[in-house]
Amino acid sequence: NAFHSNTASLTVGVGGGTSAFSGRIIDGGSYNGVECAAVSLTKQGGGIITLTGDNDYGGVTEVVVGELSLGGSLRSSVTVRSGGVLSSSGGRGATSGRVDVESGGTIHGGREAGALTVGELVLQDGAALDAYASGASVSKIISTSAPRVGALTVRLKNAMSAGAYALIEGPGNGSVSAVVTGENLSALYCVRYAWENGVKMTANNNTSIREGVLSGGGLLADASSSGLSAALQPSERGVTYHLFKTSNGVVSEAGAKEGTGGVLIFENLGAGVYSAKGSKDGCLRPMSGTVVISVDARAVSKGWLAHSIPEAVKATLERDAPTGKSSHFLFKDLYPSFRGKVIGSCEDTCRYYAGFQLSCDGSDFNTAVRWAAQLSLSLKKPGFPAVKLSDSLKADLGAQTFESTTFFDQTLRCEDDYEFIIDHASAKGNVPPGAVRLVIRLFKAYHAQMDPSAAVGESNFHVASAGQSASLSWSCAAPGAEEYDLEWVFIDACDGFSGSREEAFAFLEPVRVTVKGMEYSRTLYYPSGNVYYRIRPVGRQKLNPSRRTEGAWTYKGPFASTNHDESRTWQWQTVFSEEGKHKKSMSYYDATGRLRQQSVNLSSEGATLTGETLYDFEGRKSVEVMPVPSLGNSLSHKSNLNPFLAGAEVSGHVSPLRKKYHYDNGRTANSVLDSASSGAGRYYSSLNDIEHPHKDAVPRSGGYAYSQTEYTRDGTGRISRQGGVGKELRIDGPRAARHYYGSASQEELRRLFGDKIGKASHYKKDVMVDANGQASVFYKDQEGRTAATALAGGSPSNAEELASFAAQTGTPVTLRLDEKNS
Repeated sequence: NAFHSNTASLTVGVGGGTSAFSGRIIDGGSYNGVECAAVSLTKQGGGIITLTGDNDYGGVTEVVVGELSLGGSLRSSVTVRSGGVLSSSGGRGATSGRVDVESGGTIHGGREAGALTVGELVLQDGAALDAYASGASVSKIISTSAPRVGALTVRLKNAMSAGAYALIEGPGNGSVSAVVTGENLSALYCVRYAWENGVKMTANNNTSIREGVLSGGGLLADASSSGLSAALQPSERGVTYHLFKTSNGVVSEAGAKEGTGGVLIFENLGAGVYSAKGSKDGCLRPMSGTVVISVDARAVSKGWLAHSIPEAVKATLERDAPTGKSSHFLFKDLYPSFRGKVIGSCEDTCRYYAGFQLSCDGSDFNTAVRWAAQLSLSLKKPGFPAVKLSDSLKADLGAQTFESTTFFDQTLRCEDDYEFIIDHASAKGNVPPGAVRLVIRLFKAYHAQMDPSAAVGESNFHVASAGQSASLSWSCAAPGAEEYDLEWVFIDACDGFSGSREEAFAFLEPVRVTVKGMEYSRTLYYPSGNVYYRIRPVGRQKLNPSRRTEGAWTYKGPFASTNHDESRTWQWQTVFSEEGKHKKSMSYYDATGRLRQQSVNLSSEGATLTGETLYDFEGRKSVEVMPVPSLGNSLSHKSNLNPFLAGAEVSGHVSPLRKKYHYDNGRTANSVLDSASSGAGRYYSSLNDIEHPHKDAVPRSGGYAYSQTEYTRDGTGRISRQGGVGKELRIDGPRAARHYYGSASQEELRRLFGDKIGKASHYKKDVMVDANGQASVFYKDQEGRTAATALAGGSPSNAEELASFAAQTGTPVTLRLDEKNS
């Protein structure tokens, strides 16, 4: 159908809303021999009116308010006023007339990334072109005659793939009469629009310039001051970074720097709001972040705020100092304008006092060369000026200052999202890179006396249990809570328990720790079964701080536990100390009940020590391998931890079933531990790959990172030889300890005790020769009781003889110690 009009003007969309007209609008023709006026169309009201037919009217079309979308065609000229929008629907809209978009008006080729074809395109200064992307296509305007483009605003409405896109196409030599600006929705496109080959205008994707972040700023003492800085990171080579300052509504360039690949520092900045853009190959991409530098009236009238230790943080006779949590940043990673979170993890609603401490942990032993480190910093809350902390933090080896602290005098909450900003960082000499750090200590602010009915609440109690580890955390949901009782109970699957989690704690005695923080981690080594947890807040009575006010329990569980090593016999023990700190030990036994491997872990260190015991062919304890650390808290069995490297004398005698021959081989030279593999052989060698401050002080064992005991071959279990740790004290070396067992002679007993000592056959003599060749002699009666002891042997080369030894007379008694020893 066609819509015939005998009137000169047709107005649509007055009531607002969105609608579509699929018919045709045409001129009225003649009536009673009189030609009717050509129809003009005016779009009013909000919403979208879509014309999908092929319209044929000769008047003008005017878009005053709202959007007129062409899904068909026009032959009318179109004027788009300020606030009006002309678009294409379905990507096929067209008009053969001229389209004139005034300042404030908008045109686009359709939200489906289609095209709008016009007879002649005129974009006046202040007009807007919207571009919509769909896959590899972007909406565009096609002008059948040379377009005229003024100072245009181009708005990229959604993200595009990499590439260059035609936004306007037309014949002739188009030109842009003013600098083109752009709204950059995805921050991935540069604001660069130019005619290519005189026929189209393109928008270039800007992924070649990475987005940097501008940070820094703070408060100045007065309006004439400067000296604060802004940092941009990361920067990249080949890009020029421009810093722009806005002050009193005026924008000016405050500096430019070439990218270095690292952090760019713009220094000596005065009051104003700063932003940055990166420039490369004609593209100018905005960087994220702004820097605000302002004048603090408090600083002018009062001087900088003093930040001494808050009274609430000090310990008194009535209470201990409050505790909370801490985080740290290495000094070597800090620089002016560096920003970091004051409260790193936001999982609670507590208030904290924040202390900032520059500390040297003492792990560096090089005290010959002096060094000094100094920091000053500010605190920044989003939407507020930065507040400068007055005290400068220092650590100085020469002055023997290894710790300095300053406090912020107000309490902070997680949701405040405070950041600290490094204003100044300087170093003299070689500051130990891993030993000096900025530590942020958060002290929980005490509330009024806790309500005994208070509870953490199940939604605030979080348990993450996986494998052999569990991480527990909870929110500060109980005002007045100073610590928390955390309990857990394990119930074996064989116990047949089927009750609730509350009943589980009555079924078996739980384990309890009392902690002041709000998180706790533990390892789980249980047989198959379930673990249940519960927690309650604990406060202190105001008039009697030594007495506890205990809140209500919050329960979690069950959490399934599985036997981590069903093929071995193992025993797990945990010893607790204050604040839930604990030492865990795991012992693994063979089928005969002999201890084979033992691991010990300290919860506060994050490392595990593992030692092994080896037995000879007769099942006697023979070799003790030195404990070796491994990173992490795992207590699982470590197979083939300390492999031996077979020497030439034993290589033909060892096999998977004769591994003991490495060390139980008579008087053949023992094998050494393999330093290229793992365990003690590697740790106590030059191939040690575990980094820690004392790595260079770890001794080199030469493969002998074990001690050994050898027994006599008479089945008595008596010790024959003993070797110590290290090559010097190895059992096959000259400094091994030796044991001899025999009978005393009648002559030596008579010299010791006189003629009434009795027969020598009633006495035994044991001799132990130590690593220095000194012999300890034990005379024992027939009941095994020690009757006398003596020392024997020549004087060591590094000691003087006793005068009585040099002056002794008489004929010495000489006896062989090895006549009756195997």
